[in-house]
Amino acid sequence: MGFVTRVATTSDFDVNGVRITCGPETFSMEPGSQEYVSGCPADRPVLGESVRVFGRFIKGQNTLAATKLDFKAPELKDVSGSAVIDAAPDRRPLGAPAGSLMIRADGYRILIERATQTTWMGPIHSLGDITANTWVEYKAKARSDGVLVADSATFFPNTLMPGEEKAREKVQYDPTAAAVNGRQNALEAGIVGVDFHRIPPWTDAAMQDRVKAIGKSLIPSWQTGLSATDPAKIDFQFEAVNGNWGPYVISLPDGVVLVPHQAVERMQNDAQLAALLADGIATVLEKQQYRMRNMLRAMTIGGVASEAATFIPVVNLAAYAGLVAFGAGGASIQVKEMSQSTRVSLDLLQDAGYDLGQAPLAWWLLGARKPKPFEDLPTPLQTVVAYHMLSTVWRATTQTETPAPGSVPATASR
Repeated sequence: MGFVTRVATTSDFDVNGVRITCGPETFSMEPGSQEYVSGCPADRPVLGESVRVFGRFIKGQNTLAATKLDFKAPELKDVSGSAVIDAAPDRRPLGAPAGSLMIRADGYRILIERATQTTWMGPIHSLGDITANTWVEYKAKARSDGVLVADSATFFPNTLMPGEEKAREKVQYDPTAAAVNGRQNALEAGIVGVDFHRIPPWTDAAMQDRVKAIGKSLIPSWQTGLSATDPAKIDFQFEAVNGNWGPYVISLPDGVVLVPHQAVERMQNDAQLAALLADGIATVLEKQQYRMRNMLRAMTIGGVASEAATFIPVVNLAAYAGLVAFGAGGASIQVKEMSQSTRVSLDLLQDAGYDLGQAPLAWWLLGARKPKPFEDLPTPLQTVVAYHMLSTVWRATTQTETPAPGSVPATASR
């Protein structure tokens, strides 16, 4: 079973980076069907769609002549969550009943109707008070077009969570000071945790400029429009570093996003690098550090978490040091938060004009120790989540060409 990673025609598309060709000798099972029919699929495959392929691999051409294609219908189940509204609401959504509101939050489009059970908190008293930077907690049912219709929604202002202001002031990264303090060795970091004041910046000025420029392009307009005195304002900064925790991005509560140089070097183009940075931004916007800390405290006797859970830096695709001790419960929290940041990052990429089809490939490449064909690489959680979103929420707007690993220069097009 693989994912559709490129779509040209119904008879020419890629699955896991391998070109699939089909013709009269091919039998296809359409999504939702139980029977094979002769020939290529009648409908053009959807980017991110799951498919099982049988056939003859043609050596030297990275092509598989398909004899059987078994497509799995992409679907969204009932969804619930809590997230910040990260775009201006649509107050007159097309085709919706009068008095409806469409919000963008948690990576979804969520329709608030008159029938939605709404609860207002703080200064928010009606749909007219809802703007970007408002928080929503919701339960919703998915429509076939990927829109969620809310059964219930609670709206509340974006205020500082307990310990948020203190954490922003305490955990900071100063590249000038870090260069003086010296690099922390991996053994020490593994025992006492990463000392963010001892992570030296990467010395490649061109890489630094590229990381900063791409990162800046992804900051949502509602954030840049906040006044400097607004408690929701985040001063995002992006730094390529010589880290010792692997190629995974770390986001700090004050908006600093640390990008190991290894991660930059593995990405084939700007859109893939943007996917990593967008995910880092999303973890901060969604306050995942504080929410994970509060959930972990709730899992302990008396609501007192371990010292490791006081602050949990978000390391994408890596194990959270403070979560291991909490077993399956901690792992489920990790999966939930990582999935959310992946979903939200797609919206940030879309806003900035990057190719969404490159996002799942970025995570796929990040997990590889060396360049390999996609079919030979394990499929990370973020890749699965991104493809699921592309084949459901984004299916009407995303069709893209996919380069093979290593075939596109690091400075390729957006």
